[in-house]
Amino acid sequence: MKQRQLLPLFLFTLLLAMVGCSDNDSNTEVTQSGHLVNTKVNLPEEFKQAKLYDTKISAFEINSRRTTSYDVELQENNLFIAHLKSGLYNLSFEAKAKLDGKERILKGYLENTTINKDTSIEFNVLPLPTERDFVIEEIFYTGSLYPNSKRGYLGDQYFKITNNSDETLYADGLTIAESSFATNMYQDITPNRMTEEFAVQALYAVPGSGKDHPVLPGESIIICDKAINHKEVNPNSFDFSNADFEWFDESSNPKIQDTDNPEVPNLDKIYSYTLTIWILNMQGNRAYAILRMGKDKETFLAENQKEYSFIYDTGDSQINIKRKAYFVPNEWIIDAVNVSTQDEHEWIVTDSSLDASYTYCGNDSNDPNRSGKSVRRKVAYQEADGRRVLQDTNNSKEDFIPTATPSVAE
Repeated sequence: MKQRQLLPLFLFTLLLAMVGCSDNDSNTEVTQSGHLVNTKVNLPEEFKQAKLYDTKISAFEINSRRTTSYDVELQENNLFIAHLKSGLYNLSFEAKAKLDGKERILKGYLENTTINKDTSIEFNVLPLPTERDFVIEEIFYTGSLYPNSKRGYLGDQYFKITNNSDETLYADGLTIAESSFATNMYQDITPNRMTEEFAVQALYAVPGSGKDHPVLPGESIIICDKAINHKEVNPNSFDFSNADFEWFDESSNPKIQDTDNPEVPNLDKIYSYTLTIWILNMQGNRAYAILRMGKDKETFLAENQKEYSFIYDTGDSQINIKRKAYFVPNEWIIDAVNVSTQDEHEWIVTDSSLDASYTYCGNDSNDPNRSGKSVRRKVAYQEADGRRVLQDTNNSKEDFIPTATPSVAE
């Protein structure tokens, strides 16, 4: 955190216009108590001459799990004063601006920020995308339970990917990626490439030559682990015999074999860390992304594996661990979602421009009610023709409904 005296505090104490939040959120409050925190907003070059309006700040205090939200007025050099009590916060800043006659939304996010009487903070804000594309609408990773049992059932995990634009898009080449780094295990990576690249441990792509798999505006595709009728084995599961795609692995272990439905197209496997069958972590401690590959499979595998290191502290000693991972450029990524658990979350494993926070299933990793639940993206609004437009602010905490009923069960 940069410690810098921005402007004398007394010049700003009258600048805050505070507006109450939704009455139905008992954990949200508006207050002027606490420290006066010097705050600066750093804008992208193209917005430095733009006038910001509808500016507001939200502060989630991690220990008390309370949110403070209010409007602010920016002064010269995009400075303002935030009123915050001492604590550990996730902070977000939002504003609107006009560029070339079009309204744009800008957002900035700071995670795990300690506030005390000497704190000053800076937000690096970025504009949200104006062009809509595919988004990850839903991820079901927890697995279902057998009836009257605590025993979990595997094989029915799925992604729901939706065309969030107003024109037909083609799913050909659309690639699902799973993060190499875990959201519940912070690692001080050297070199840290996160602002430019995303470390992955699995990549599976929709087959096709370019226009084989059209997806109409507002429509979705289901990509599942095993495209079978799981209800025949577990009534609490789903029928995926008519899914759009499945991922299939040739396992090297004769005791662990995958199931292939010849009637449902398989994803093209680019890479997976496992020699058996890829399954999503049922606790939910990874990030997932959809992207369009900028290289063919062979070139990517030859050129994009890179080394990194981190320090592992055993308590008695520190060990320098060296690893390798495949990295995809952030510019290839269309959408990203960090998934974590509330009791174990330690960091976001994407750049904040891709996803500023995380979503989850269950209150904690031991919550018995998390099985059979998914994370589902919120609907932002509905067009006159009935088409849903899904919320996409690049912040999974804001965009997703945690611990949701799976859409395929409705």
